[in-house]
Amino acid sequence: MRKILEENTERKQRKTYSLLSALSAIRKNASKFTLEEYLNLPLHGAQDRTPPQWAVDAIRESRIQKFRLLSGETDPMPPTTISIAYLDRIEKVLQLKKQRLYYHLNKYWLYSSDPSNRKSPDEEAKILSLNYLQSLLITSVWAAKTLSRYVDVLILSEMPTITFDPLIGSEIILSPGSKSRASKFFARRRSFYKNTFSKYDDSDKLYLSTRSFVTVDELKNRPTIGSSGSAEKASASH
Repeated sequence: MRKILEENTERKQRKTYSLLSALSAIRKNASKFTLEEYLNLPLHGAQDRTPPQWAVDAIRESRIQKFRLLSGETDPMPPTTISIAYLDRIEKVLQLKKQRLYYHLNKYWLYSSDPSNRKSPDEEAKILSLNYLQSLLITSVWAAKTLSRYVDVLILSEMPTITFDPLIGSEIILSPGSKSRASKFFARRRSFYKNTFSKYDDSDKLYLSTRSFVTVDELKNRPTIGSSGSAEKASASH
């Protein structure tokens, strides 16, 4: 999790590939993320045959709507560029989420911190809980899938989950009642990961955090506030 959330650096010898480095690259090249370039992306299957015009028109309209999500623009005209305010919000979520992890690593694991300059062991146990580590995993998957809207699928979105029965052969050590309870537990875990991670694949929504999102319909129905910059700020605060 520390590597996935590591800061971006321009020094070649310390080059990192993380969620924040991907976000930094998107922001650095934001001017290249235009609707024109997005519409000119190759069509799937177009290498072997020319798709019918109705399919081309449908794909074009779909791409305009998806790009509108990335732009946050409310104007009825097609959007022109991506929203920097959205990128700032995503980065803020990641920075806030990683603070507890990096505090623990810097005080205990990576460096030998003076005991007077850190919390007591009893307090530390509450900082790095399993629930917090689980929330880090969910946050990382959300960010990876959201950033994939800009740069295609990030490898970081491939997170390990339980896809097999971990209780095979457990009859020897578990009673029928214990195995039943354990089976229900692992079933809930599989369902939790599947439902949590798949919700970020919804193409009609752009999640700006693990829970909040914007939709194309909301952007269409939201009145423009002043200049385009003001509208972008209003969208980012949704």
